Amino acid sequence: MRNNFNKISRKSIIDQYYSEVYDKYLNDECLIRVANTTLEKKIEHNSNKQDNYVLEIGGGGGEHIKYVSNFPQKNYIILDPRETSEPTVRKLKKLSSKIKFISGVAENIPFPNCHFDRVVSSCVLAHLDDPLASLLECRRVTKEKGTLSFLVTTDPGFLNQLIKKIYSYPKLNKLSEYPASLIYALDHKNGVINLLAIIRYVFKNDSIKMSYYPFFIPSVNFNLAVIVNITKSA
Repeated sequence: MRNNFNKISRKSIIDQYYSEVYDKYLNDECLIRVANTTLEKKIEHNSNKQDNYVLEIGGGGGEHIKYVSNFPQKNYIILDPRETSEPTVRKLKKLSSKIKFISGVAENIPFPNCHFDRVVSSCVLAHLDDPLASLLECRRVTKEKGTLSFLVTTDPGFLNQLIKKIYSYPKLNKLSEYPASLIYALDHKNGVINLLAIIRYVFKNDSIKMSYYPFFIPSVNFNLAVIVNITKSA
């Protein structure tokens, strides 16, 4: 352990997790890969071949984009506060020449009103500093009759916490110098119930469909994720 309590901070712990642990954790665990693959593909069920502009919030490491089946006619923009590494950029651009990377935050999306046909976000809302401002921005930049898709994990729901304690935490603790429970506490700032309440408010005038996985019953305690598909009103 190289912890020094005089130097550690939330930023140092999170930066160390994403730079040294995150990719290894995702790639090494078969169960996690299978679950992620299934959910990432389900987000794409709402994509449309006729879209011209698509915005992905987060995902600069390519976690979701490799599952995209319908790339837009014009641009697929990935907006992420962390700069995407050059090797990752080169790798992902092989998937499509439409992909572009922009540094920025969801609370202040650098595009005009009604610009995108679709906005997508995979497991990002839990990490945002201001989810209300971010979701308002997502709606602002979406065209009328455009779509938005959000994958939201059910943290801190009962099943989510159970899987973490018996499976995820022990695996992550072997890879990280910091306790898995601490990493999640610092990195997952927004709980699912609060996020769904904010989504319902921001998109109250739009068409909202929430799908629960893997057991489909509308409960955050007995599922692992919620996929929210929204069609913006005209």
